[in-house]
Order: sequence, then C-alpha cells, then structure tokens
Amino acid sequence: MASQDNEVESEKDKTVGQAGTVEDAVKDAQTTPVDEPAVEHDAPADDKGSDDSSKPSDNDELAKWKAMSRKNEDRASANYKAFQSADAELKAAKTQIARLEAKAKYPQITDAVLSDLCPATEPEAIASWAEKYAAYNPIDTSKVERKPQQTEDALARKVAMQAEFPSGTSHPKRQPGDAYKRVMERQKARKRSK
Repeated sequence: MASQDNEVESEKDKTVGQAGTVEDAVKDAQTTPVDEPAVEHDAPADDKGSDDSSKPSDNDELAKWKAMSRKNEDRASANYKAFQSADAELKAAKTQIARLEAKAKYPQITDAVLSDLCPATEPEAIASWAEKYAAYNPIDTSKVERKPQQTEDALARKVAMQAEFPSGTSHPKRQPGDAYKRVMERQKARKRSK
C-alpha cells in the first residue's frame, strides 16, 4: 500500500514538472517575435520544406559572427592602445638614455642644463645638441698649480701642541678628580658673576 502511494506521488510530480515546462514553452512562444521567412531566389524548389528550419540557425550563426567580430574589434583596439602605451614608454626610455649618455660624455652638462636648454626629445637630436653645447661651453682642462704646503705651519702647529701639553701627548687622558675640579670652577665663576 505504501509503495503504491509513493508511485502515485512520483507520477504527480512528473506531470507537474511537465506542465511547468509546457507553460514555460507557451510563454516563450508568446514573447518571441515571429519572423516571416524570407524568400530566397537562388534556392532550389525541393529545399522549400527545410527552409523554415534552417532560418533560425542562420540568424543564430549571424549573431554568433557579429559577437565574435565585436570581440575581435575590442581586442584589436585594446592591443592598439597597449602598443601606443609601450611605444611611448620606449621613446621616454630612449630619451632618458640619451640624456644620461650626454651627461656622461660631457661633464659640463647637468640635469638643469638639459631641462632648461635642450628642447629636443629624440635621442639623435639630444646627442647633437650635447656636442654643440660642449663645443660652446668647454671645460677648463688646465691644471691649477697648487701651492706647496709650508712646513713652517706644520712646525708651528707641532710646537703649539707641545706647549699646550708638555708631556708630549696631544690629548692626555683625564685624571681622576678632573670633573670635580671643572664643576668647582664653574660654581666659583657663577658666584663671582652674581
């Protein structure tokens, strides 16, 4: 008895499920516009019966190709933008390299000189500008004669150090009680100033 009840309930569930799908199909049919089949002039007479069934697939095929075309156009435009960005970065890097090479080759050229006086952005133009600037503003390569150090100054310094510290050491170690003596001298100086 229980098994028969289970079978009846399962059959009801199946019919309810099928009824739901039929109702959905009816709704879909009502909301979908009906396309009139186009008459093809090149089609043979015996293909007229299959013409209706192939038409939706042609529309689907057309929609698929349109979507693919849009997707490819989007990819192409994204690739073009990426190419332009990479090209701009490459030009900026080449310009920076040309500026660094000009500064390395000609020491009189600095960042300030390049930014203020060099309008060029192409590497070849920067190199030619740097060469012209270096010819116009050469570096003074003559050696400056240094005055020889006078031994008297060194000797005078040595004598002064020996006079300050007679034991011969330039900086003697502090002796125990030196801090006490300094503090006492400061206190005496404060009392005198009052």
